[in-house]
Amino acid sequence: MLNFTEFENSILDISQELPVHPTKEIPQRNTEEIDKIIFHCTAQPWNVWEVTDYDLKPNHIDEEGCPCITYSYFIEKDGTVYKCLEPEAKSWHVGKWNATSLGFCINFEALPETFPPKVQFQKAVFLAAYLSIKFKVETKNVLGHRELLETGFYYENGEKILRKECPGISINLDKFRMEVEIVKSKWLSQKLDVI
Repeated sequence: MLNFTEFENSILDISQELPVHPTKEIPQRNTEEIDKIIFHCTAQPWNVWEVTDYDLKPNHIDEEGCPCITYSYFIEKDGTVYKCLEPEAKSWHVGKWNATSLGFCINFEALPETFPPKVQFQKAVFLAAYLSIKFKVETKNVLGHRELLETGFYYENGEKILRKECPGISINLDKFRMEVEIVKSKWLSQKLDVI
């Protein structure tokens, strides 16, 4: 297993290479406000460049397009992890939760009864653990998009109705958090300078 520093060094920073909206400013925030890490999937077979292209054009989030890619980090099917935005950038990935959350996405269509490639899922666990340590977010606040009230689900007549299956209904998010906690514990026990 990679240690914290090895994983951090494996992240490819493309934040200065990705295009941004020609007229919209990227909203900024204080990173101390981050108290949630949100796990997303593309729901399309799109790589990081295709997601960025979609986000900048008129889309389901904004009829004029978003200021930038909607995810701070992105994981390809082969396990390549990209840093897409600086953490101060308040991306548009979960509505009212944008200011206090950091989102990452996997290139995964999330079709019924499918599961992400093993290497990609393992990198998602590592990335969630890494971000949780770096931004001092409790593991219980590492959430799938579908777990957020209003953007992921709502209640109707006392029944919980999913608006999203993101990051994929086949992903057991409680098990995911358990794996994140195991990685965090190992990394923190190595007494590395992780912050």
